[in-house]
Amino acid sequence: MLIPFLPYLLAIAGVSAVLALPAPPVESPGWALVALFFVLPLLGAILGDLPGRWLGARSPGYLHRRLLFLALWLTLLALLPLPEAMRGALAWSGDGEAATVALLLLNFWIGDTLAVSPLNPLLRETWPAQWRRFVQALRLPLPILLLMAAGLLLPVLSDNLLVGGEGRSAALSWLRLLGGLAGMLALAAVAVPVLIRVCWGLHPLAPSPAEAAVREELAANGVTVGAVLAWPDELMGHVTAGVIGLVPRFRYLMISPSLLAALDLTELRSVTAHEAGHVRQRHLWYFFAAIVSFVLLMQVLATGLFWAGLFTGGSPPLWLLIGLEVGGLLVFFRFGLGFVSRHFERQADGNALRRLGPAPFEGAIVKVALLNGIALEQDNWHHYGIAQRIRFANAAHAEPEKLRQHDRGVRRIKVALLALLLAGLGVQAVASSPDAVDWLGERYLARRMSGEGEPSRADLLPLQFLATRALERGDHGAAERYFRLVLRITPENPQAQNNLAWVLVTQPNPGAGELEEGLRLAEQAARNDPLAYVFDTLAESHFRLQQYDAAVKAASRALLLAEEGAGRGDVPLRYYRERLAAFARHGQGA
Repeated sequence: MLIPFLPYLLAIAGVSAVLALPAPPVESPGWALVALFFVLPLLGAILGDLPGRWLGARSPGYLHRRLLFLALWLTLLALLPLPEAMRGALAWSGDGEAATVALLLLNFWIGDTLAVSPLNPLLRETWPAQWRRFVQALRLPLPILLLMAAGLLLPVLSDNLLVGGEGRSAALSWLRLLGGLAGMLALAAVAVPVLIRVCWGLHPLAPSPAEAAVREELAANGVTVGAVLAWPDELMGHVTAGVIGLVPRFRYLMISPSLLAALDLTELRSVTAHEAGHVRQRHLWYFFAAIVSFVLLMQVLATGLFWAGLFTGGSPPLWLLIGLEVGGLLVFFRFGLGFVSRHFERQADGNALRRLGPAPFEGAIVKVALLNGIALEQDNWHHYGIAQRIRFANAAHAEPEKLRQHDRGVRRIKVALLALLLAGLGVQAVASSPDAVDWLGERYLARRMSGEGEPSRADLLPLQFLATRALERGDHGAAERYFRLVLRITPENPQAQNNLAWVLVTQPNPGAGELEEGLRLAEQAARNDPLAYVFDTLAESHFRLQQYDAAVKAASRALLLAEEGAGRGDVPLRYYRERLAAFARHGQGA
């Protein structure tokens, strides 16, 4: 079930990495948008018509085509400043990066669909048939695309919904971590099955002896499903059966109509018993644990590399981070998830063998192979090959201890997955805890500077990090101390000038000396780096000194720069408009 979505997971990881690459500014992004929405999908159309043998794949080689298109697509995005141009052009949206990622995924969706929908067969069909095939191909990745779109909004929602989001307690770190885990669980349990059913247009099987046999076998296994659905053959490009959903109300058994027609009732019950075995053994829950563990592992790895680069003064190269992220995802799917899947599939085979014996099981999977054009001896990295499964079934029927031995091995895998999940949760909670981050950073810096007395350039990155952390948690004293140390290393650093100015003028009960120094630093920063947030600090400094006309003038400049996308970041334009209006009101009142 996860394989069709793999290129999209790699695409969003790759786009995030490409957006982090330094790119020259693009004055007019028009050509970039034309290339994005016309040239790049054209690559997919070309790949869709290449013979499968050219791709080193068995015909039609859908996954090979998709991965090749993904590689070409990401290469062009990295070589051409397309994402940077889009981010600048979409700055008005409030979050240019999120909008850029969304549009790039939309573009990849179209190109990827063309890569698996060859034009030659389409051109030989009537227009309604062409359109139906193309729409069906578009529907396949739609659930994951909707979830990715929701993921782009999730950080904003979590920051707004979690009260005390700037707190620094370990309890809040655990709350955020467990809240994110609960959100992922809700998606896996409810949203994903419902989205798949709706987006793929799946309908319940019509009442028939076959449908009744499926229902009877599920009941015999003590398994409840929300519905038994017909899985269109053309949707996946092959006939199969599967079960999705973690909870009974939103759990669906899906089966291809062609497979349903090919199997006799005993073979159909064997297939149903196999799928019921997945449910009885809670395999989907452990798949969920494996995926969450991988996500936590990648987050911990990224945090570790960040800290290593921060406090050694040598950040790891971007190509290494990109390689770890994309390579880790491929290794996880191919070897980690593949290993778990093979053992779970064999355990589900065991449930079918116990229920109905080897003959119906063998007849069913041989027909699956014939319908899909799969060679019996062909290996399979996530299911075992057909011949391997038949040999194991016959051996297990002759020697039942083999099934019990395999069950014991699967129990060990499940324990290992749960242990990995708990370890990942614990390490991630500590790594993301503001208390731990601040304490470790301050202790490290104090020990590093204790022998020298004066900060050096090697201390610049950790000092900037600790100063920003102190400012975020509202510790004005620590923030002022760290920013002053940064300015001792780089006296003309406009960002440090701006941040120290903000700390001085916004601290509780600032004196005249702090306000004057803050204004002087803000003016220096504005001269050195005229950006929206810098002029916002200058406006605040004038306002605190009751220089309302100057505050309005600086706020007007900040709004103008923000509208041009110069130094606005993720702050919405509404913020700068409201600031200007507030300064103007105070000026009129004065």
